[in-house]
Amino acid sequence: LKSENKTRAVIFIDDLDRLQPAKAVELLEVLKSFLDCEKCVYVLAVDYSVVTQGIKQKFGDYVDEAKGKSFFDKIIQLPFKMPVAQYKIETYISDMLDKMEIKYTNETLSDYVSLIESSIGCNPRGVKRLFNTYYLLDIISKMNKSVENKESYQKLLFASLCMQAEFEELYNFIVSTSDTLDVDFFNSFSEGLTSNSDIMKEIGINNDDTI
Repeated sequence: LKSENKTRAVIFIDDLDRLQPAKAVELLEVLKSFLDCEKCVYVLAVDYSVVTQGIKQKFGDYVDEAKGKSFFDKIIQLPFKMPVAQYKIETYISDMLDKMEIKYTNETLSDYVSLIESSIGCNPRGVKRLFNTYYLLDIISKMNKSVENKESYQKLLFASLCMQAEFEELYNFIVSTSDTLDVDFFNSFSEGLTSNSDIMKEIGINNDDTI
């Protein structure tokens, strides 16, 4: 620090929640020995629920949420929760569409946003992964065939990826029965099939949480 004329060293520790919960807790316990080092600041990125789960795995289910929070508070002096629910992803999505040369209007942009919000959610990492997958499949489709209505095809491809990512059982059903499904089949949903359970029963899937 003296040679670089700096006042402190900042150590970033990311992806703690990718460890097994019990291992994440073990690592946090080890870190406690170093957190008081002079002129050192630690920034930890971790899912609080993972820490709580790890504490229960290590000390037993009798550890309630209050004790889990107490363990966390002894280590973290300044907590900050990322406001994931408040992400406004319209600008990010429009930038991604521009980079991939996908033409869109305000209306179609709204469709892309709705597809994402209704499937994988607004986590930026998940959205980026979805677009990367789309970009690869779009390249493959351009090599294999020509598309008459490119804008509609791109939106349908994107919608299929959203379905595959979040509702895999429904996606697999549609793929496996694509030879027998037609427009009339899907239009029939608007004629009396008004709930998820009705639709699930009609297509032969029993898990109400799949759609």
